[in-house]
Amino acid sequence: MSKPRIEKIDAKQVEMLQKIGIQTFFETFDDSNTTEDMDKYLSTSFAKSKLIQELNNPNSEIYLAKLNSRIVGY
Repeated sequence: MSKPRIEKIDAKQVEMLQKIGIQTFFETFDDSNTTEDMDKYLSTSFAKSKLIQELNNPNSEIYLAKLNSRIVGY
């Protein structure tokens, strides 16, 4: 069985972060939100420009968890 790998990412990997971030938040909080609230939150909080700003912040570090080359968390 493979061990998960944890990899620090940068702005070049923003699309991977956006995808796993949206998926994770949606799966966790969809049942307790309206469709309108969920859509608004996801489009604002996981916008590429916002994520790039966070990734370029020298006081911020973001990591992806990978298992067999598949992203399983962040």
